[in-house]
Amino acid sequence: MKTARLIALVTALLLLLSGCAAGPETEKTQRQLYAMDTVMLLTAYGRTADAALDAAEARICELEADLDPERDGSSVREVNEHAGEWVRVSADCLSIAETANEIAAQSGGALAPQLYGLVGLWGFTSGEYRVPEQSEIDAQLAAIDGFRLETDAANSALRIPAGTTI
Repeated sequence: MKTARLIALVTALLLLLSGCAAGPETEKTQRQLYAMDTVMLLTAYGRTADAALDAAEARICELEADLDPERDGSSVREVNEHAGEWVRVSADCLSIAETANEIAAQSGGALAPQLYGLVGLWGFTSGEYRVPEQSEIDAQLAAIDGFRLETDAANSALRIPAGTTI
């Protein structure tokens, strides 16, 4: 399932759960959560707004658990730890990788999903902040130049080149 379709499906589900009737039951219900290194404010309306927010929060947490490169057992961490090898990943991870390839191609490489190692040089991922040497930056850039995320939909697998991370 393509990422856009997944988002449309989740949106439709949330709309159905929140209801669209006019009247006092359309009062706004909000919930704030911190996930994916972002403060999120979720809003739903209707009699089942709390259920919609519960569903949305659960889905966000599910995606975070699977896509966080620092979390043990996540698809992304497994791919990074086994760079150069095929790794079975979740349907969500595979769909996002396929979409990332499409956007990277359409944008002439403006989207580069393999920048995690480059970002890490500054310590943004570890909290050990520093200014890296130009040679370190050049080595990371050379490793990621032009590669695509290799996907195998039949086996729900993903492979990235050895020495790279996403």
